[in-house]
Amino acid sequence: MIDFVPLHLSATVKSPDLLVWIQSWAPLSTITPLSPTDWFTKGHSLCGGYQNSTGMWIPIEGDDLWFLWDPAPGAGATVVQELGISRHKRTHLGHIFIYPQLLT
Repeated sequence: MIDFVPLHLSATVKSPDLLVWIQSWAPLSTITPLSPTDWFTKGHSLCGGYQNSTGMWIPIEGDDLWFLWDPAPGAGATVVQELGISRHKRTHLGHIFIYPQLLT
């Protein structure tokens, strides 16, 4: 059944030229495409951290300013939640969200 309803394929996997097209009109040419493992760290512009003298965790913010969220349809709800959290925490970051259209 997965051959007929590809819930596991993202839009850039289904159409590889889509990433090049997005980079052609995006505000910055350096857009960071996020993999599923990056949704919870890079998507929030986190690149590690350290504990201060009192034991509190101090996150280190990354240099990337624009992120491309490209989930497969099966992971859409999780990605929308993480995107909302990231947008709420760091309003200076830019996000582009693409989602494949199915069954149309």
